[in-house]
Amino acid sequence: MSYDLKLFRKEVRKQYSDLSFLENEESILSFTEEQIERLKKRLNHYKYQIKNESDGITTYNFNGGELGITAYLTKNCLTFQCAGGGQEGLFEIMQTSDEFSDSEFLTLNLQEGNWSGMCLEDELEAEKLEIEKVNNSKQTKTESNTNTETKDSSILKKPWWKFW
Repeated sequence: MSYDLKLFRKEVRKQYSDLSFLENEESILSFTEEQIERLKKRLNHYKYQIKNESDGITTYNFNGGELGITAYLTKNCLTFQCAGGGQEGLFEIMQTSDEFSDSEFLTLNLQEGNWSGMCLEDELEAEKLEIEKVNNSKQTKTESNTNTETKDSSILKKPWWKFW
């Protein structure tokens, strides 16, 4: 059994509402040439060595095949795979994919079916702030209406002889 994490451009998450895009990876938005070069440099820095290079896919081993970790770089996806699912290997690919998930990339955990990454966290935080603003403005309007109602109702609660 293997554990797979896939790194895509952040726009892929916005483009598809579900994971059906995985059925046809050719339709997925491709990395730019600059992004591919940055990913190759980062893989090299993280002790991934090229094992095989063919048309459209570059296969990497982690630290000479250590921990059963392999990475596959295609034109639109970087897949981290840990064969056997050992704890150290899983930790390594999760940590590496998390560090690669920055302002332009997001990681899809195939086992859990969820996205992660720094820009996703930033987007979620921005959505929370927007929701808070909307809720605060609704609360302010409600409080304003309540204050007006309270003033009106306090007038009506006075005994009739105090109106004169």
